[in-house]
Amino acid sequence: MKAVVIHGFEGSADSNWFPWIEAELVGKGYEVFNETFPNADHPNLNEVLEFYRPQMNDVDLVIGHSLGAFIALKLSEEFKFTKLVLVAPAIGTLNYPYMYENWEGSDVDSLKSFIGNGFNSNLLKVDQGFALFSLDDPYVPLVLRELLPENWIVSAVEGKHHFQEEVQYEILDVL
Repeated sequence: MKAVVIHGFEGSADSNWFPWIEAELVGKGYEVFNETFPNADHPNLNEVLEFYRPQMNDVDLVIGHSLGAFIALKLSEEFKFTKLVLVAPAIGTLNYPYMYENWEGSDVDSLKSFIGNGFNSNLLKVDQGFALFSLDDPYVPLVLRELLPENWIVSAVEGKHHFQEEVQYEILDVL
């Protein structure tokens, strides 16, 4: 079994809960690709997709966090996945005013442009889709769940902010 974990904007493979989920997946018998994509602070869609494409053949599980969820959706337009888990999915219009005000020095314009490419839910090649939202996420509004296919399982929990702690048991619940 093969899994790919995709971090978000200004993130890395060794931040947040990514090392923890990698260890959990390895313990379940997965071969895991969890690497930092290029220019995470100033992402370019084509560059990021080219980074992940060589890893996408015969992937059973993809987990994407924040911007990584958007990347996972773009990849699932091209590649078939058994299971796709989106965590705090930055897949549409985000709380950009909050970001501009609170993320001094961040390239919010590149994030906005990246997501502005959109995805086509009719092209997604996913057997089982899951999305986890937090009701108190200051960046990703719950209304974005409406962009996902109707047959996906969408959960909204309280108190997880943007799912940035070192352990996220909610993810294991959908595996």
